[in-house]
Order: sequence, then structure tokens, then C-alpha cells
Amino acid sequence: METFIVCRRVANRLQHILF
Repeated sequence: METFIVCRRVANRLQHILF
């Protein structure tokens, strides 16, 4: 599922920005 990978990538990016 590409969507799952994209979601995971976005979450990782958000984590880097937030923390």
C-alpha cells in the first residue's frame, strides 16, 4: 500500500518538525 508508506513518511516528517 503506497498510502500507508506515504502516511508513515509524513508522520516521520511531522515528528522531526514537532520535536
